[in-house]
Amino acid sequence: MRAPGGLGLVLVLLTFFAYWGVWNCGFINFDDSDYFFKNHHVLTGISGGNLAWAFMSDLTGNWIPITWISLMLDATLFGTGPVGPHLTNLTLHIANTLLVFCLLRSLTGAAWRCFLVAALFGLHPIHVESVAWVAERKDVLSGLFFLLTLMAYVRYVRSNAAGIIKLNLWYWVALGLFMLGLMSKSMVVTLPFILLLLDWWPLGRFDADGTRGIRLVVEKIPFILLSGITCVVTFLTQKQAGAVAKLTVYSMPVRVENAVVSYLRYFEKTIFPTHLAIPYPFVFQWPGSTIILAIIFLVVMSGVAVWMGRRYPFILTGWFWFAGMLAPVIGLVQVGSQSMGDRYNYLPSIGILVLLVWGGAIVMGAWIQLHRTLATTAGGVMLVLIALETHSQSAYWRDDGTLFGHALAVTKDNYTAYVNYGSWLSKKGDSQGAMAQYHKALSLNPMDCTVLYDMGNGYAKLGAWDNAIQCYRGALSIKPEQADILNNLGFAFAAMKQWVQAATNFERALRINPDYGDAHNNLASVLFHQADYEGAAEHFSAAARQMPENEQIQINWGDALLRLGNRDKAESCYRRALEIEPGDERVQAKLTALTAPASH
Repeated sequence: MRAPGGLGLVLVLLTFFAYWGVWNCGFINFDDSDYFFKNHHVLTGISGGNLAWAFMSDLTGNWIPITWISLMLDATLFGTGPVGPHLTNLTLHIANTLLVFCLLRSLTGAAWRCFLVAALFGLHPIHVESVAWVAERKDVLSGLFFLLTLMAYVRYVRSNAAGIIKLNLWYWVALGLFMLGLMSKSMVVTLPFILLLLDWWPLGRFDADGTRGIRLVVEKIPFILLSGITCVVTFLTQKQAGAVAKLTVYSMPVRVENAVVSYLRYFEKTIFPTHLAIPYPFVFQWPGSTIILAIIFLVVMSGVAVWMGRRYPFILTGWFWFAGMLAPVIGLVQVGSQSMGDRYNYLPSIGILVLLVWGGAIVMGAWIQLHRTLATTAGGVMLVLIALETHSQSAYWRDDGTLFGHALAVTKDNYTAYVNYGSWLSKKGDSQGAMAQYHKALSLNPMDCTVLYDMGNGYAKLGAWDNAIQCYRGALSIKPEQADILNNLGFAFAAMKQWVQAATNFERALRINPDYGDAHNNLASVLFHQADYEGAAEHFSAAARQMPENEQIQINWGDALLRLGNRDKAESCYRRALEIEPGDERVQAKLTALTAPASH
């Protein structure tokens, strides 16, 4: 079993077993709509126009063209359901697990230690969020390019003669792979720092007096420049998208407290992965004892890493890999309302796992040598237990109700979970239960746009249109340029037959998002009611382009064309509706009436 191929096969089988059934999970109504199931560019697959969109889009506040292209490939190869993207995420995670093993083995040659680090990486429950969440394709994909970059860099270093820094093909391959990683998720901007840590250990490229360190930093300048450009682009993109929180909401002292405590919590959840949830609500005031403990933890761990870095260099590399990679997402620049996220620990956790495995080998080395069979058995049992825990954790991602119900069970005052759990109850027809969840969320954050929007949707399902309109207007007072809220406000006015106000809101939604198929369809319906058949036909046509598999849009488009006297085009719409839903008697009756010979 010492053969790399045998150990690699075990890693594949263990990881696959741990995530068995993850392909049965559905989409989560928490970013998955933007990333897949409501994204027209993704759902229509690979095309010239969609590829251009991938490189130009700042949707979700991120510039991630490679991630968009990978999701388009899923839609092209597997269709528009959730099975394909979930299988792709799992495949990428398995590939990353193998790459962790191959990378560490090429660096250290310690096959069993490398195997254990890779196995813990592949099986760790904290990584379920990155694998089971379609929207986190960017995590596992950027992880792939990150690890490939490190492997190419090792080849570059090994291809140079001792003591010489000479750029060659492998250097540029590493730089190219790094660019692909940055275009998948910007979190890999810390890679130049990781390269320097690998130069320390295991590559051993620093000299005794440290003078060679300057040359090693200069060697990384192209990587550093790419990281710097990406940081600026990401910050501006997220700020423009409204994702960067203002200091008036999250003051700098509050952010610093959260950052310090989050380091301790990330470390704790890497060692003891319990009460994992999405999201973790932001805590504005941690107990003083918790803050002091977190500061002591950071200072002691960093001090030990530096102090023992020469005798045990893996400690310095492992600790600062973890601490350094988390720095961009630790919350000093607050994006969103969460305090931390399991997904952010996907790559940083490798540093802690190296620290634990190599440290454990030193502390328990003599015992392991004396009790090799017992140690191997204990290790195998531990990995199986971890795999079972990961399997249980991945089951929470089955649907919104299970996921956010679990989040409410293991966290406190989680208003985002209240909102999403309420939305799930609403979809299941439990409008009263949904409204109860929304009111809990609103009590925690009265100025939350999402809560007001979802409450509006809840009132709409109950037919309380005046209350729905009040909620939508409240949401728009917080975020005026939200196309989905404007669309639903327009729908509420339309339900009350206030056609002018309905049309005004649909038009505002379309000015914000010209590709909003639902708004096109709703505006077309209003224009149809106002007997503006030409305008209705135009917007039904636009809606059909965005939602080509919607039968009702084809029927409505045909009805508008028929009013305009365009019988041939109307017939084409009705026939397309029958292709979508064969045997629909309503459409068949329309076609029969349309094609019947005129009576004399």
